[in-house]
Amino acid sequence: MDFSDKRDKRETAGVQKKHGRAKRHILLSHTFMKSLSISLFIIVVIGIFSQNTSFAHIASKNTNLQMSNESDTSNPSNNANTDEEVTVSLQAFAYPDNTDGGEVTSNTAAIAYPHNMGFQTKHDQATEGTGAPDDPITFGAFTPLTQGGQAVFLPGTEIYVKALKKFAILEDSCDSCGTPPDGTTYLINLWLGPSQLTSNDEAQKIEDCVKQVAEIKTTIVLNPSADATKYPVDKTPLYSKGDCTAKSLLDKASTSGGENQPPKDLVSPPQGAPTTDGDTIKVSVTSYGFPDNDDGNGHYKTAVIAFPHSDDYPTTKHSEATEGKGTHDDPITFAAYTGDTEGDSAAFPPGTIIYVPFLQKYFILEDQCADCNDVKGDNAFHIDLWLGPNKPGPQDTDKSIEDCESSITRDTTIILNPTATGHDVDTTPLYKDGKCSAVTP
Repeated sequence: MDFSDKRDKRETAGVQKKHGRAKRHILLSHTFMKSLSISLFIIVVIGIFSQNTSFAHIASKNTNLQMSNESDTSNPSNNANTDEEVTVSLQAFAYPDNTDGGEVTSNTAAIAYPHNMGFQTKHDQATEGTGAPDDPITFGAFTPLTQGGQAVFLPGTEIYVKALKKFAILEDSCDSCGTPPDGTTYLINLWLGPSQLTSNDEAQKIEDCVKQVAEIKTTIVLNPSADATKYPVDKTPLYSKGDCTAKSLLDKASTSGGENQPPKDLVSPPQGAPTTDGDTIKVSVTSYGFPDNDDGNGHYKTAVIAFPHSDDYPTTKHSEATEGKGTHDDPITFAAYTGDTEGDSAAFPPGTIIYVPFLQKYFILEDQCADCNDVKGDNAFHIDLWLGPNKPGPQDTDKSIEDCESSITRDTTIILNPTATGHDVDTTPLYKDGKCSAVTP
C-alpha cells in the first residue's frame, strides 16, 4: 500500500515525527366463595388472599434452602448511589461447596435470586465477572438482610470491595452469614471461580482458594457510583484455571498502605505464572496524542489509526487510537516506523503486543509512525505511545497533552510478545482530564 501521502507531523522533546495512516477496504390464586341464603340474597366474599412467595436460596458451605420458585419483585433493588462505607468480614464460596437449596447438595452454581426469575440482578447463576461496574461478581448475604422493605442487601444491590478493587452484586443468600466477627457490621460471601468445574482435580484447588479468603476484614462501599477515578477496578480474576490470585490481591492491599490508598491500581501477577516472554529490546520511546495525530490526509486533531479493527486487522477491538487500562486484555495503542509494521519480517506487525516496564503497561501495535526511523545510539527501534482521550474535553488543551507526552520521552527497554501474566500493571491513566497522571520513575 502507498502511505506516502498519509502523514502527520509533531514535535515533542525536540523530535519531529510523521504518522502514516493506512486505509484498507479490505397466583396468585384468587379464592372467593359466594353463599346464597334461601331467604336473603347475601353475597359473602371471602377476601382474596394473596401471598407473595419468596425464593430464598441459601448459599453456604453446608446447606442451602430453596423455599419456592416464585420470585418476589415487589421490592426494587436498593440501587441509589449512596456511596456509604461499611466495615465487613469477607469470605468466599464456590461451585464445589454451593447447593441448589434442594436436591443438589454441592457442585452447583444455583443462586437465590436469578435474573431469569424476575429479580433485578444480572446473572442466572453464580458468576465471577471481571469486577467492573457492568460485570460485577455474585455475592451472598445473611438471608434476613436480603428480603423485605428494610433489607440492606436487596437482590441487585451492588457493593464495591475496596481491598479487591472490585464491584459485586447481591444475587444469593447465606445462612452462615448471620454472625459477623467483632469489629465488622456484616459478613458477606463472595463467589469465587467458574460456574462449573473444568477439570477433575480443580475442586480442591478452588476449595484451597476459598479458604484463603476466610473472614478478611475490609471496607465495602454500599451502592457505589460507577466512578472509575473514585473506584478503580482490578480485573485480575480471584481464581482462574488453578491459580488463586485472591490472596495476593488482599496481601497487596494491606502491604501497600491499606485499601484506602488509591489512584495507582496495581494488578499482581498470579503466583507461579509463566515468565517466558519474547525478546527484551532497547528502544527510543516518544508519545503522541489527539493534537498531533492526523487522518492520513493532513487533517490533525484526530484519533485515526493505520490498522483499525473495523478494517479486519487483528488489533483487538479498537477502530481508533485508544488509551485502554494498559492490561493485556485492554492494551493501549502504539505506533512504530512504517517499515517495521509491514512484510513477513516486520518487527511489529498489526496486533503485536509489547510490555513497557517503566510504565507497567501493555500496548498493541495499531498505528504507523513515518518518522520513527530516526533510531539513535544502541536502540533497536523507535516507538510512539498513544496518550490521552480519543476526543479531548474542555480541560484537554494541546499544551497539557503535549507536555505530558514530553514527560514520557526517553530511551528504555520493552518486552516483545510478553506473557499475559507475570507482569505488574498500573492502570492509572497516562493522561486524564487535563492532568498528566503517567507514573514514571
